[in-house]
Amino acid sequence: MAELREAFGKTDFGRLIADPAMKPLKDDVDAHLEKLSKDLKAKMGVTIGELLSLPQGAATIAVVGKTDPKMPVALLVSADAGKNASTMTDVMMKSTEQAKQADAKVGTETFKGLTLHIIQPPRTATSRTRR
Repeated sequence: MAELREAFGKTDFGRLIADPAMKPLKDDVDAHLEKLSKDLKAKMGVTIGELLSLPQGAATIAVVGKTDPKMPVALLVSADAGKNASTMTDVMMKSTEQAKQADAKVGTETFKGLTLHIIQPPRTATSRTRR
């Protein structure tokens, strides 16, 4: 992840963001992200920047198609927190609690000696009545 963050600045998009002509747009996006970051800090104990810096090793993000028209995709995230394992665990526990409070389905499964934490968003009131 550290290498990815460093390499991003060398990409076309990374250089575009660094262009002085993009400063007004970047400032506007930064202002919105700052508010989101404060909200995240209040709920999870970390800012967006801190959250993005937690992974120290391999990280994978995948979007997988589903057959449910109400939720046609699933997001899968895997990250090696390395030395940040304690903070990552704390963030995961807080996000799991937030999900439970929102009536999400929360559970764990074991696969090849690893514990997978699964959070499924709550069904909408409409989908609950159809079942």
